[in-house]
Amino acid sequence: MTSMALFCAALVAALNVLMLLFVARGLKTLLSNQVDKALKEMREEGAAARRQMQLSADGAWVARQVELARDHVEGITLLLQVSRLHSHSVPEAALRNLDFLGRKLEELHAALRPATSPAPPENPSDHPLPYEFHASPCDR
Repeated sequence: MTSMALFCAALVAALNVLMLLFVARGLKTLLSNQVDKALKEMREEGAAARRQMQLSADGAWVARQVELARDHVEGITLLLQVSRLHSHSVPEAALRNLDFLGRKLEELHAALRPATSPAPPENPSDHPLPYEFHASPCDR
């Protein structure tokens, strides 16, 4: 082989090595991009799963609070029915339970209210009802 043929063979070999390096670098970049994309998707899926778990826990808490409120309403109703049956005045326990129920429902409402919505007025006279509530006809 002549020196020119050896030179051409070496040049072709060098070009092949450079081409392999170029292809390898491209594959590395491609694989790196794919791995980065997969990691990003996994992080997003993990965040979505954590949000879903939190919503599930929040939903369970709300369900418990509503169930407790329902139980209080049933208890108050029973107290008032017994009171009416025996022609007694409204039992103090019914009034205390109504007060407790109102506070618990306000806590639940505050927990569910978006952060941007305004809080309701503290003083009940700031938002008068369109009608009056009376525990019995004698309260008028």
